[in-house]
Amino acid sequence: TVMFSTASTIWKAWAPLKVQTLSLAGCHGTCLDSGPSRKARFPHNDACCFCNIALESAHHLFMGCIVGTIIWSSVLLWENLSEAIPQNAPDLRDWWQDTRNRVHEPRRNSLNTMVLLIIWSIRRERNGWIFQNSHTPLQGIINQIKIDAMHWAEASLGRFVLF
Repeated sequence: TVMFSTASTIWKAWAPLKVQTLSLAGCHGTCLDSGPSRKARFPHNDACCFCNIALESAHHLFMGCIVGTIIWSSVLLWENLSEAIPQNAPDLRDWWQDTRNRVHEPRRNSLNTMVLLIIWSIRRERNGWIFQNSHTPLQGIINQIKIDAMHWAEASLGRFVLF
């Protein structure tokens, strides 16, 4: 098995630079602005804004939250990547490495871009809930990801292909 490099995979995938940068941080569990400065400016509960059950963390948001699980499942099924749906993943990087090994080579680039898009979309929605008190219904989040995927595919000039 080839050693999985999160950074290399992220930089090779087609996605806007800000998405790549924030996804890299998310894979290392540091993408959430949960420090004292955010709490002073935007006081909120430490629980996940989606499920209000577990404490907010990058792992919970991207891999453990039921809302995130539904988003991953719905979008990856739509993209015909059912073999990539996370199930009891220990963390984002381990799941991604395992999934890349199970997905056939021609589809890996699309998988990588979809992972970045989903991470970005979950984080964007989470920030909307916390910083703007904006709550999009779950199906609306999923539909927006699909629209964004079509726009990204068009903008990538063939580097990201929807199946």
